[in-house]
Amino acid sequence: MVEPSLFPNEQPSAPAPDKAPPAWVSKLGDTVNETASRLAVLEERAANLRKKTQMTEQSLIDYEQEARADLKALTERLTELARKVDEVQEKINAMAGELANVVKKNELTVLERYLDLWQPLDFVTRDEAKLLIEDARRQKKA
Repeated sequence: MVEPSLFPNEQPSAPAPDKAPPAWVSKLGDTVNETASRLAVLEERAANLRKKTQMTEQSLIDYEQEARADLKALTERLTELARKVDEVQEKINAMAGELANVVKKNELTVLERYLDLWQPLDFVTRDEAKLLIEDARRQKKA
């Protein structure tokens, strides 16, 4: 039964079989029904919040996995790019070393002037010189 101190103005009495229940019983029933209804709404809200929290957590986990995969791919690409840059730098250094051994334009110009001056195509080979000497001796004898 209900604690009498909760309802000081009302006196509890046993309902008669043919009488309607007192007003405080119907008021108490309404209060219990309203509280149960509010509790159901709160439980539904709590369940919805749990679902949203789970979805948010799962989304964060998925995002973290994608971010890690993207970071790993980016790291691999950066490593590959750094390796390629090193290769290019080595090739450039090798080319620079080769260019140190190349003749400069002014040196080539000097060489070209000497060749024009000497006309090496006009020189005689040893075989040609021997033939010319033999021809000259023959002509003297003749």
